[in-house]
Amino acid sequence: MKSETARREIESLDYYLQNHTNDYNEESHTAMMMAIDALSSSEKPNKWIPVSERLPENDEDVLVCYPQGGMEVVYYHIDNSIYPTEYKDLNETGWCNEEGDALYFEPIAWMPLPKPYEPQESEVKE
Repeated sequence: MKSETARREIESLDYYLQNHTNDYNEESHTAMMMAIDALSSSEKPNKWIPVSERLPENDEDVLVCYPQGGMEVVYYHIDNSIYPTEYKDLNETGWCNEEGDALYFEPIAWMPLPKPYEPQESEVKE
């Protein structure tokens, strides 16, 4: 079920309960509104995830934020030891830039990259 559909269902249920039951109270209504807010906030693409909370999937490109405020697209590599020992850099776990080099500063937060832009059919010129 899509979140928009779920939001409409919660609003409908809230309306029904307000108008058809005697034991529906302000706390119940507040709980319904909190559920709608939770659905809305989970859709926001710009949610920073603290590194202390969790790390991205192995080798997933993400946007990171540094303590100084700078941002960069990087990935987090987890040592899976599939490379020969002469490729030492590839056998280390940590944050890497696009060239595969270790980052100088440790990021404090990260977020998934948005989906690439896809033009609508009306925007595609033939």
